Amino acid sequence: IGLIRDPRDVMVSFYHFQKDRKGRAVATFSEFIRDRTQGLESWFTHYSSWRRHWALVVSYEALKADTFGEFNRILQVLGVTYPPDLIQTVISRTTLESTRAAENTAGAVKPEARFARSGQTKQWPAYFEPQDLAYYAELVKRYELDVYTK
Repeated sequence: IGLIRDPRDVMVSFYHFQKDRKGRAVATFSEFIRDRTQGLESWFTHYSSWRRHWALVVSYEALKADTFGEFNRILQVLGVTYPPDLIQTVISRTTLESTRAAENTAGAVKPEARFARSGQTKQWPAYFEPQDLAYYAELVKRYELDVYTK
């Protein structure tokens, strides 16, 4: 089972993770997404190496939109069933807020340095310049990405 997220949003999240949580000096966002070891091409390489091995691909965006339904799809592929109330309990314990609460018990974390930063989707338009989108489109074509093409 592959859990994927729009690579453009992955880059936004990873950029902030490196800069804010790890305290690493990172280049501009545009330079960051072109980094050979951490940038977009690294995501595409990883995705390409795994996509043929997955019986099911679940997108982060679909999981956010219909957590119960997507979780049930995962359970079906695994061949297991659980009562709906138990599934709902699991879902309620894995929210962004509960993740942040667990992170806070581990020690004081500045809001901008949280691992679970915002959980939002479609953040990338505020970060990607036209030349970045052209670079992304080139990678989509080269790696034959079949999702996140718009």
